[in-house]
Amino acid sequence: LYLHRYRGAIHLKDLLAGCRSLVRLLLEDNDLTDTHVEEIADALRANCSLTHLTLHANEQITGVGARALTSALEQNTVLAKLELCRTGVRSSD
Repeated sequence: LYLHRYRGAIHLKDLLAGCRSLVRLLLEDNDLTDTHVEEIADALRANCSLTHLTLHANEQITGVGARALTSALEQNTVLAKLELCRTGVRSSD
């Protein structure tokens, strides 16, 4: 599923939590923030189908969002590819 400039990222939590067939979600260049990513991370805890998540070119995502994803991935063993390039996440975060 490719969503370009999608403004309903909060609703993705419901989509990810309930969808068993979605394996690839591309959310590049959507002006996502840490709040959006925290919602996505919450959904990833229970999602058992998504294997590829692209969040690149969302420059408002910082270490806060990255930490939320890291925490979610402690429970999610299915996601194999997470793309965060061209975000606000820095190695010092």
